[in-house]
Amino acid sequence: MAPINLRWKDIPDALKEMMLEVVEAKFSYPRSQTMTKWVLRSIKSKWRNWKSNLRVVHYDGSKPLSYHLSHVPERVDKNQWSTLVSFWNSDAGQKTCKTNQINRSKQKMPHTLGKKSYATVIDEIPVEFPNVFVGDGINSLEIAETCFSCKCLCSLESPVEFPNALDPMQNCLLLTLV
Repeated sequence: MAPINLRWKDIPDALKEMMLEVVEAKFSYPRSQTMTKWVLRSIKSKWRNWKSNLRVVHYDGSKPLSYHLSHVPERVDKNQWSTLVSFWNSDAGQKTCKTNQINRSKQKMPHTLGKKSYATVIDEIPVEFPNVFVGDGINSLEIAETCFSCKCLCSLESPVEFPNALDPMQNCLLLTLV
């Protein structure tokens, strides 16, 4: 339903309304402006993941454009696929890809929770670290250390710690406690 050859902001509002109607027909939820925004963000996220999955599974940058145009994924419109693959092959698409790779490599605090949500982490913290409660809430620094350090990732053979990334947060926390 959502065209894959456009950016989300370029999809017409009428089409987004149609997507909302499909969700409303399938799910029961309280109708409000806040929920509508949340549902649209969720649709956008799933739509972006779908485009990403298409690229990972069905696109190989080493193969020529003609190959990709003749191998259209089953659930994708041929015209949309040709526009999308043409962009991925273009100089502008390659430049965007390189820019995004560079920006990702600059990330100082990589998120290491995987599919675990912040709410789950907050529920688990008192069990793992019984002394992290400060006043009425959980210490933000402890949440950050849990979310952005590799102690959550048991699958890593040699965990990498990011102590310097949390230094500004520790300094800020110390200033607010003084």
